[in-house]
Amino acid sequence: MSTAPQHALAARQLSVTLDHRPVLQQVNLQIPSGLWTCIVGPNGAGKSTLLRALAGLTPCEGEVLLQGRRLAQWPGRERAQALAWLGQNESGTDDLTVYDLAMLGRLPHQKWLAPPNAQDRQVVERVLRQTQLWDWRERPLGQLSGGERQRALLARALAVEAQIVLMDEPLASLDPPHQADWLAEVRSLVAQGHGGQRAARVECGLASRCLGGLGPRPGAAHRTDTRPCHTRGLASRVRSPHSIA
Repeated sequence: MSTAPQHALAARQLSVTLDHRPVLQQVNLQIPSGLWTCIVGPNGAGKSTLLRALAGLTPCEGEVLLQGRRLAQWPGRERAQALAWLGQNESGTDDLTVYDLAMLGRLPHQKWLAPPNAQDRQVVERVLRQTQLWDWRERPLGQLSGGERQRALLARALAVEAQIVLMDEPLASLDPPHQADWLAEVRSLVAQGHGGQRAARVECGLASRCLGGLGPRPGAAHRTDTRPCHTRGLASRVRSPHSIA
């Protein structure tokens, strides 16, 4: 007898109003662990607003559950360790180095004013190598192109080692080769998980690649687990990592 997948995130009767205009109305959503969730829909449908509400970055009505626990009940440090965020058009101080930016992702794991320890340095080196930025670790952000800066921000999100990562247009400014590298890396992370629990990745902006644009490799297994959710033109489709080959 199969068991229901554990929900990494859930929303109950979630509503958001911005500038006196309803953007999301009574959204009910369940996002399982161990799957890559793509939120797709036309411009202005509320995809980014939904992600920000799930991350606790936008005031909302209703309830958001993180791993079965109300988001407001999570202590700040624990929530920052469990849930990582990568938003659109994020920036950093131009004189901050790539290495220091990635190290910011380790802050939820460090004591107040404590210096990075050996594990922090090991994690940062690993994610910078994964994002092909290790050789540029001492380079200031002001000397990076837009695509290189985005890769550094991706490295910071990975350095958190969170069970859940919310990403809004994560491949913006990346050229096609680096888009392919990032997609392969996320597939690997979703499949492997962290700390014995399989991770969830929730993003918008990759629909054409994740939901058919890439397509399966010849001879690759193509197993799909899709659960649609619709809200005012916004749809969420969940697919197994194995279906994105």
